[in-house]
Amino acid sequence: MSSAPRSEAPRADRAGLADFALGLLIFVGALLLYGLGFRASLFDDGEVFSHYFVASDTQVWYHVVYLPAARVLHALLEPLGSTDHLLGLKALSVVSAALGLACTFAAARALGCARASALLATLGLALSPCLWFFGTTIELHATHFASVALAAAGILAARRWPFAAHLALAALLFPLLYLTHNSGAIYGLGFVALFAVARVRAGERFSLPRTLFIVGPTLLAVLLVVIAGCNAWRSLGWSLGLGGTFAYIDAWHADRVVDLAFLREELLLAQGVLWLLLLVALLARAVPREELLVALLAALPVAGFFLWFAFPSRGGYFSGVAFFLALLAARAPLPRASLGAGLAAALLLGAQGWLGARELQRYEERFASADDGGERARAVRVALGPRLGAKRAALLAFEPRLRPIQLDLRGCVEIPLHHRVPAFLKPPIDAAGFSGAVLRQVEEHLASGDWLVCYERMADESLAAWPANVRELIQGFEGEVRARFAVEELLVEGRGFWRLELRSPP
Repeated sequence: MSSAPRSEAPRADRAGLADFALGLLIFVGALLLYGLGFRASLFDDGEVFSHYFVASDTQVWYHVVYLPAARVLHALLEPLGSTDHLLGLKALSVVSAALGLACTFAAARALGCARASALLATLGLALSPCLWFFGTTIELHATHFASVALAAAGILAARRWPFAAHLALAALLFPLLYLTHNSGAIYGLGFVALFAVARVRAGERFSLPRTLFIVGPTLLAVLLVVIAGCNAWRSLGWSLGLGGTFAYIDAWHADRVVDLAFLREELLLAQGVLWLLLLVALLARAVPREELLVALLAALPVAGFFLWFAFPSRGGYFSGVAFFLALLAARAPLPRASLGAGLAAALLLGAQGWLGARELQRYEERFASADDGGERARAVRVALGPRLGAKRAALLAFEPRLRPIQLDLRGCVEIPLHHRVPAFLKPPIDAAGFSGAVLRQVEEHLASGDWLVCYERMADESLAAWPANVRELIQGFEGEVRARFAVEELLVEGRGFWRLELRSPP
């Protein structure tokens, strides 16, 4: 009897060392895959993030930790010699996706999934169209995925800690989900259940009263304190109120319905063969009931909300759901024969890699068809003059573009005016109101003495293609610009620019 622990301990140590080594390999491999394949295209909020990152050293987003984390990474990596002025944003996507994958593997192993199955599910997630896409572009969904995986892996890894210490750790980790994306609060029931499963796997008897009246309220209380603290920081210049978020959600949801195309693009294609692995696991009855319950409690509220919201995101809003899908997929049994298991894994990963690469290529082709290859950036650099670099610069432009100027020019941000147009088009056209909303910011920039401001005029053929009411608004805006500022007209490589200065006092 006394020899059993001594004989089992070395095996446990070796298993832990092997899992650590595999987790490290997954992390490094993902860094290489995503880092070397990082793309020039932007998606969704990537334009806003790149704008804020260049325009301000303090501005944050209402998904709180994203921009500060990117600035920290930038400060750490810039001394290594990189001249990329968006390095922190790019590195955050890459590091987040890699960290989330390592935590996914660790969580699957902590739940007792077979090493080969856990590895297959993790690699399937790494090559999925969703995570591969967001690990290689400037957006926040990879960071949110990492927070979900890190919090879950931490709770599972600490399952043998004393109850109070374990609960304290869970209460510290859970708010990360909210801090990386406001939707993180919806995972609450799933993480309470995950904590309970972790305690049971450590040998404790399940206690429903303790789970409902101690664990749940503790996680909720700490989350509310974090949310309240974030909103209190608004007095320091942080913009964290949720009013705009709720208004945006309500406006977008109006008249939206989920159709089969949305389900296919956002849920099925985005995760690919993970769904097949899940089906195999369920048919083989290999998923413990408590793990299935945890996944359902965590994933269904989030999936339900974003299906109701119905905003296309290439699966990004379901990135946290993908973590729980991978945990269930890690229960899929592989063939007993090593050759059969290897062939099955190779086929699945090959199919997933093909699907992920195909989806990336399709997006890049659409982006490339609208990209001018940097010609516009060269023209803007000439229009702004030699002071660009010593000062920050803002470019006003009406034409919607896939490649904003801050991707190419350090210290220069684009203020895309077309986003604001619809609110001022109801008859009568409110050109003065539109101009006032935009030009107050321009005046503040110029008055500070730290900014250059340039307006890119729309080409005549482009302007002619817009509806009459839009043309009226643009022409009214240009008239107001001439009235308020000293305008220097420039023509650079066939593009028209107005360089703006404050008028000298009479």
